[in-house]
Amino acid sequence: MRRHRHETREPPMTREAETPPAPLTHAGWTIAPFEREPGRWRAVVHRGDAAATSPASADLGGFTTSADAETAADAVRLAQAAIDAGTAC
Repeated sequence: MRRHRHETREPPMTREAETPPAPLTHAGWTIAPFEREPGRWRAVVHRGDAAATSPASADLGGFTTSADAETAADAVRLAQAAIDAGTAC
């Protein structure tokens, strides 16, 4: 289909960055989601009161989820499932 000269293309939609929610707790673990790339979320998980604020902090006795999720909420659900399955012990 040909476009007429007076027609313009709309600019591609830009995705606004999602603000990560505050860390939360689940079964004694602290979960902090982070966006490693646009649209690719993971979560840092630590026991108890340990700070879970960045992927680097996983070295202090926690772990980072290994699968990418589309949203922060999905990354939290993946972390909760890992905790519930006992893989975080």
